[in-house]
Amino acid sequence: MKLKSAFILLFFLILYSTPMNISNMGLEISENVNLSELGDTTASVAFTITMGNKTYHAAIEGTEMFRELTPFVDFSNSPYWGKKMVIWFHHPDGRLVYNSYQGGVNENGLALSLHEVPALPMNAYPEFDDPLGMDYIPMNECSTVDEVIDYYSAINFIIWGDCMPRQMHFTDKSGDAVVISAGDDGNPVFTRIENHFLVSTNFNLANPENRYGDYPCERYDTCVEMLSDIQTEEELNLDAVRDILQEACVPEYSLYSYIYDPNEMMVYFFFPYDFSQVVPFDFNNETAEYESESSYNITKLFENFTIPTPVSPSTPQTQTSSSTTQTPKSTTPTSTQEPLPLFEIGIISVVGIGGVSLLVIALWKMRYSRRMNK
Repeated sequence: MKLKSAFILLFFLILYSTPMNISNMGLEISENVNLSELGDTTASVAFTITMGNKTYHAAIEGTEMFRELTPFVDFSNSPYWGKKMVIWFHHPDGRLVYNSYQGGVNENGLALSLHEVPALPMNAYPEFDDPLGMDYIPMNECSTVDEVIDYYSAINFIIWGDCMPRQMHFTDKSGDAVVISAGDDGNPVFTRIENHFLVSTNFNLANPENRYGDYPCERYDTCVEMLSDIQTEEELNLDAVRDILQEACVPEYSLYSYIYDPNEMMVYFFFPYDFSQVVPFDFNNETAEYESESSYNITKLFENFTIPTPVSPSTPQTQTSSSTTQTPKSTTPTSTQEPLPLFEIGIISVVGIGGVSLLVIALWKMRYSRRMNK
């Protein structure tokens, strides 16, 4: 009986230790980032603008509490999820802060930016899917905003604990765009682009009382005013989009900014508060090699630049036609292997526990047989 009890105890020790090992696969959520305390120290923005044959998706990550973390932009060409650029936040030891993207672009031209908002509970329906890759799947499989909406219309938000703590801004290559947020009825709300632009910040477009910071939001109003002034395709260009980002930027909170051009498949990263300093990435060049992976520490992209003193966004900086550029060169390569979806981890865990259990049973039977033979 003592031996049997020991085996049972060993089984449960393995069972309860298995979830702890998941953190070694890059899925551990940050212990030192309390989203409930973000408050007024959050100043993110994203917008889509489209005119004629031109479309841009632009964003500023302005969650000041994330400053102790490290943002990486990773490019990959995978046989499993195709060509993709994604933005992650990492702990100093390399662990991911979320099992979720902060932004990204796929080979179909679909772009995503996420902003923090206070979590709201979401309904769960038994007939809906329960995906554990909340933004992996649409960024792996979708090409258009319509496909994204179809996907989020038929899933439960279980990966975030049946709640939604973020607002998702998607743009596709055609210029269509949508912001997905939590409705006060527990269902997702899809705010589609109207006229020629769509803006999102840290207030819920479907429920403005669900927000971090003030409402009305000055960043939102600034973007709407300047985007409204662009009335022709000729007026819409990279410099015009950059100027809007600069005016909406809150320097003390800004961590990085970028503009994505889906027609040229170019991504431009800007220094947090100096928009004359830019590092361009050619998506097709970065993902040209099959099964390739490259990773760039965003905070180190501008190491060789002269960094100015932060200025208020209300004081425009001098822009020149010859902005400083730098060819991307990885300064801190890291593995960009995509975290395993949780259902795969569950299968691995079950198989592992089953194997150990069978071994334990076999050992117990051997010991029992020896006693009977005696």
